Amino acid sequence: YGEGEKLVKDMFAVAKELQPSVVFMGMSMRTLVAEPDLMMLTPSCVSVSKGGMKPADDSKLSSNSSLTGLVADSSENRFLIMVATNRPWELDDAVLRRFSKRVYVSIPNAETRLELLRQLLGKHNNPLSDRDLEKLAELTEGYFGSDLNSLAKDAALGPIRKVKEVSLGSVRLISLKDFQVSLQKIRRSVEAKTLNKYIEWNKTFGDMSM
Repeated sequence: YGEGEKLVKDMFAVAKELQPSVVFMGMSMRTLVAEPDLMMLTPSCVSVSKGGMKPADDSKLSSNSSLTGLVADSSENRFLIMVATNRPWELDDAVLRRFSKRVYVSIPNAETRLELLRQLLGKHNNPLSDRDLEKLAELTEGYFGSDLNSLAKDAALGPIRKVKEVSLGSVRLISLKDFQVSLQKIRRSVEAKTLNKYIEWNKTFGDMSM
């Protein structure tokens, strides 16, 4: 009786008590290999392609009826189960069958990147103009939200790196040039061929109605 299984049973007990509710699990591959019963979910689940997990063999996935009963499809259970993975192609057929919807969350487009950058720079009183933000959104094609966060943190250090040359009260605001310098160091974290792999998997297994 694994510790992970106990935690999941407790989690579903709370979800039942507080329903309607949403249960979200973003587990690592190591966790799923160590605790295969964590995948004993109802067929009316949603899998989101972002997170990182890999199931064990199907016999282990089918071994725990008590956990299955906790999340059995029932009109009395009003909660949505979501599981995230960044390696959907490593999920076997037995696991995929447990999810009625498999949704691919794509990388941010230009409009989304623009909004994410606005939010990130809001912490610094939005030092960039709208034009500079739009330019930066174009320059960061292929960047995930975490990539943009790393980029903004590095760019924010630009003015601080010059602090020895000016007085503390004269530290300038972050500029587009700071971001352009940071772009040479903070690269996108996922290659184009990997993104294509997500797209191809989604064409075969994903819910195209979303």
